[in-house]
Amino acid sequence: MFKNVKYVGFDGRPELEAKARLAQTVLGGLIRSWRDEVEVTWRPAPPESGGGLELRLALTVPNVFASATGQIRTRDFESGEEGLLRMDLREVWLDLLDLLIAQIGTRVEDALADPVEA
Repeated sequence: MFKNVKYVGFDGRPELEAKARLAQTVLGGLIRSWRDEVEVTWRPAPPESGGGLELRLALTVPNVFASATGQIRTRDFESGEEGLLRMDLREVWLDLLDLLIAQIGTRVEDALADPVEA
């Protein structure tokens, strides 16, 4: 499904790892394009962040690499809040795509600015 999925730093926190695994299932339903190229890393969010989980998505397409990190709040897992979970997951994915598009745009501009010899 995904290129790589890692769960890091969950020692002694099985309830939080279970939430990460649940969120991973939801993420699989949201990401369709380039899914086989996406690397996913889940870890507990830093205590001062107020988030429950930290999600890092990384994507490499020919000659371009981008990664984005975001927080998934613990309240997103409460009953009736599934929409919030999807929204937070989608936000990280869209951040990644924005970064990727910006890099591709820069490469196109650079290529167009380069004079071509006949």
